[in-house]
Amino acid sequence: MITFTPKAYDHFYKYVGDNKTLQISFKQEGCTGYSYQLDWLDGVPEGYKIGKQGGITYTWKPQHEDWLNGTTVDMQIQGVNNKLVFLNPNEIASCGCGESVTFK
Repeated sequence: MITFTPKAYDHFYKYVGDNKTLQISFKQEGCTGYSYQLDWLDGVPEGYKIGKQGGITYTWKPQHEDWLNGTTVDMQIQGVNNKLVFLNPNEIASCGCGESVTFK
C-alpha cells in the first residue's frame, strides 16, 4: 500500500515508534483540491484500514485507498531543511507550491 523510504521511516519511528499509529488522511483545501494530513493516534479508529512497515503502524480511511495505493513517503533533506514528500502515482496535478494535489 504505502512504502516509507529509510529516511522517512527513521523520521516517523522517532515520533510514532511502537506506541502510536500514524493516520494518513486528506483535507480539502488549496489550489488543486486536497492536502495530505498526518496525525498521531493512540489506536486505530473503527472501520479504518491498517498497514505496517517495520515498527510503524499506519491507518487510512477505506475511501482513500485508491488515492494512497502505491505511494512512497520520503524525507528529503536540503541543507538545514527537512521536507516530507509523497511520491504518489495517483496524483494527476499539484499546485505550484506543492501544498495540494488532485487525484485520478
